[in-house]
Amino acid sequence: MPKKVATLERPPLIHTEEADYLSVNLHVFEIRFRKGTTGYDEIWKDGRQIVANVRWLLEDSGNKQIGIPQSIEWEVIDAYTLRVKRFYTDYLGTDFTVVYDCRSDDRVKVTVEGIVGKSDTYNLVWSGSGITSSSVIHDEDLKRLSCFEEKIDRPDVAFDYEDVYKQLGDITTVEISGSAGARKADFG
Repeated sequence: MPKKVATLERPPLIHTEEADYLSVNLHVFEIRFRKGTTGYDEIWKDGRQIVANVRWLLEDSGNKQIGIPQSIEWEVIDAYTLRVKRFYTDYLGTDFTVVYDCRSDDRVKVTVEGIVGKSDTYNLVWSGSGITSSSVIHDEDLKRLSCFEEKIDRPDVAFDYEDVYKQLGDITTVEISGSAGARKADFG
């Protein structure tokens, strides 16, 4: 007797190009990828801004930012998947790209690719500031930072760094602080 297999039905991913950003609605939350050299993104849910400023930073051993955001490009993979790329350069031989694979009704997979222009120890930092959720919980065991609004069982958004931790181990750090009435989180 054949087994029944449940099929996941996803709504198609919705993306819209605006003058200064690309909006990607994943049906779980929306990411607004800012165009040009601004180099940051925003996370929205149900018409509320959850995180005002999300960015990736490459820092050298002196904690100096390397690379300036240049532009974004995107390509539709299928009705449910969109790939967004943000390009960075320091004009001295360091070029890197942050690739976001956005899938409808799912998490975003982020990959960083690049070439560094000089030998050094580098730190890759994910920085989110202006986190407006009333509760931010860092679960060190699950390697996840979750942002909750009051009286909601599911987080507005969660940042899962388990795969990074598995590859890099104890060199992964998480810092959470208050910032102008909101919260700030850095993963490095």
